[in-house]
Amino acid sequence: MRKLTRWQTTWIAGFLEGEGSFVISYQAKKLSDGRSNFRMRISTGQKDPIPLNYILKTTGIGYLNYKEKSREIGSFSYHHQINKRQDIIDFIKAIYPYIKSPRTRKRAWCVYRMANLINCNGSNERITDDNHKSRIKIYEIWKTTRRPRRTKSKVK
Repeated sequence: MRKLTRWQTTWIAGFLEGEGSFVISYQAKKLSDGRSNFRMRISTGQKDPIPLNYILKTTGIGYLNYKEKSREIGSFSYHHQINKRQDIIDFIKAIYPYIKSPRTRKRAWCVYRMANLINCNGSNERITDDNHKSRIKIYEIWKTTRRPRRTKSKVK
């Protein structure tokens, strides 16, 4: 990750706090050793690609893609995502001091801690039981930060 000024860091932290998300995905497919697989990402979606391009060019990490949801209604959006373990760690280290929302701070902490538990060498070493238990604990903490699903209210 490129070195950022304080202004750049605070702007990116504020933008991500309002528009982005820190995600841990639980893969239902078990690994060869019978354990669960977890993936992390930092994602931000917008209809306007300009702020996302700014984040990509300023930090030098992640990628930008375009998603079209429905051609009939013209729904589309651009997404900046950070998936690489070391990029996630470096990004959260930089912006964490400027995140104010307790919920977002907790989610960022969980993704950061999970990224630190994931093997970065790309080797096929078996993870220890303690490491796997720590991953599950972090995922359980992360799940407590989910917002309840909205239900459509019926107008009388």
